[in-house]
Amino acid sequence: MVKKKILLVEDVNYFVEVQKRLLKRTNCDIITTADGSQVFDIACKERPDLILLDTILPGMNGDECCKRLKGDPSLKQVPIIMTILEGREDEKEMCLKAGCDDYVTKPINREELLNKIKKHLDLIVREHVRVPMKIVATYTFQGEEFSCKVHDVSEGGMHIISDKSLPLNSSILLKFVIPVSEVALLALGEVVRIVENIPSTGSSPVKGYGIRFLKMPNVGKIIIAKAAGRL
Repeated sequence: MVKKKILLVEDVNYFVEVQKRLLKRTNCDIITTADGSQVFDIACKERPDLILLDTILPGMNGDECCKRLKGDPSLKQVPIIMTILEGREDEKEMCLKAGCDDYVTKPINREELLNKIKKHLDLIVREHVRVPMKIVATYTFQGEEFSCKVHDVSEGGMHIISDKSLPLNSSILLKFVIPVSEVALLALGEVVRIVENIPSTGSSPVKGYGIRFLKMPNVGKIIIAKAAGRL
């Protein structure tokens, strides 16, 4: 499946990083620029599925960018969400007159922005950011301990690969260490998804398992959030 693209137009580094971390939850490819005068050319080349556009920009302000984009027959259907300063009714009116499809205010409410992106792109937004991992973990199931590979992890769970069979809805006790920390984490998990026949270097395919955390210590949530770039 081809990932959708979001063009993020913002010239303040802090807001760029905040929004990029948030947009990871959409599983979209993120393109960025800080220069309003480059927006039209980038949009023509990259063909984004949505544009997140700040109001005040070097080169060309956001409302002028919006007017130009909406005036082009090949780009006018691309949804544009503009970011404006809270309490600035003049900016809100200016953006709406320019033809934007929606707007959010700064400081940005994360859930509000994600909900508006979902609305315009018809996306399923992940509750938590998945962090790719290449680590070995252990899990205990029915009194026996086994080794597994961790494919990715989030604050809500992880995807593991194991050659042992785990029934759906079974509970396991996981032990693992996230590379950004030396703390050994213990988490109680439940098998919520089974992926059959993952190719392996061995003689037979192995299985992947989606694990939802039932219990995770707060220190573990903090470490995973740091690995995901949320803290």
